[in-house]
Amino acid sequence: MNRYTRNDLLVEPEWIEEHRNDSDVRLIDCRPEAAYRQQPSRFTPAAQPKRIILFEELKERFAEPHVKLLNLLPRSYWSGADNPFEKRHPGHIPGAANIDSNNFLDRDGNFKSAAELDALPSDAGISATDEVVVHCQAGVRTTAGFFVLSLLGSDSVRAYDGAMAEWANRDDVPVETG
Repeated sequence: MNRYTRNDLLVEPEWIEEHRNDSDVRLIDCRPEAAYRQQPSRFTPAAQPKRIILFEELKERFAEPHVKLLNLLPRSYWSGADNPFEKRHPGHIPGAANIDSNNFLDRDGNFKSAAELDALPSDAGISATDEVVVHCQAGVRTTAGFFVLSLLGSDSVRAYDGAMAEWANRDDVPVETG
C-alpha cells in the first residue's frame, strides 16, 4: 500500500468521530484476503458543525487574528510556484501558515510520535489555544492535520471542507503567492 492509503486508514476514524460525532468507529480491513471476515454494520453519521467551516463563514473570518489558517499542501503548491490542480488562482489564503502534511510522517509513511509532531504547529505560528482552520486541496491532507492537531491537544480545530479547490477557483476572494 502507498503511505496515503495506509495513513488514511489511521486518520479516518478520528476524523469521522470528531467530524460526525460518532464514537463507535471501526476500521475496515480492505485487504482482499480479509473480505470474507467482514461483519456487516450500520453507520449513521451525525454532523458536528463546530468542526467544519464553510466558504461563507471563512470568507468573513479568515483575517481575524485568533483564526489561524493551516494549509497542508507541499510548500510549492502553497506558494503558487506549482499549480498541478490548475487552479485559477494558485497560491494560498492570505495569512495561511504552511506545513506539508508529509512532515507528519516518518520515512516508512507512519505518523511520527506526538513528541516529534509537537514542534510543527508552533514552528508555523499555531498554538493549542488557537482556532485553527486546516485545509488542503480537496480534504485528504486535511484529515491528517485534523488528526495531528487533535492528538496534540487542540480542541478547536476546524476543517475547511471546500479547501483550495473552492477558494482558489473563485474570483471574489484574495489569494497570496510567494
